[in-house]
Amino acid sequence: MQKANGHVDGRNILVVDTPSIFEAKAQDQETYEHIGDCYLLSAPGPHVLLLVTQLGRFTEQDTVAVTKVKEVFGAGVMRHTVILFTHKEDLVGESLDDYVANTDNLQLKSLVRECGRRYCAFNNRATGEEQREQLLELMAVIERLERELDGAFYTNDLFFDAQILQQGGG
Repeated sequence: MQKANGHVDGRNILVVDTPSIFEAKAQDQETYEHIGDCYLLSAPGPHVLLLVTQLGRFTEQDTVAVTKVKEVFGAGVMRHTVILFTHKEDLVGESLDDYVANTDNLQLKSLVRECGRRYCAFNNRATGEEQREQLLELMAVIERLERELDGAFYTNDLFFDAQILQQGGG
């Protein structure tokens, strides 16, 4: 689990990376400790949850990971979720919107609907200005979501408890 701060166009951004805690086989004590750390690092709650998946490879394991996200944070977290596809270069001339609209993957179609059709894609081979443009596109999706939610972050009782612990009141 890692946490990093950065700035994008004058905005302070906190990113909490949660590798492997949402995998199907992740059920041990260490996983539960990582989930607790995730709550502590992102209290009082995230504005946005990014679900990262490879374009063209949304698998049963990804579906299990989405189910675990809902179990850990509650189903309401999907209102704060954006799908970020990697490997945009695999579209080879097809638009991302066409890909999403025409996919045969019913779990992916369902996820896209559940996330309010909020998604974007990154070209893994991008460099320089193209990388910056991709980041700005992602930020535009995030900012639209924040406007839709009037700036509210996602929270639940565990985020509230984590915030109290952070303030030394636990």
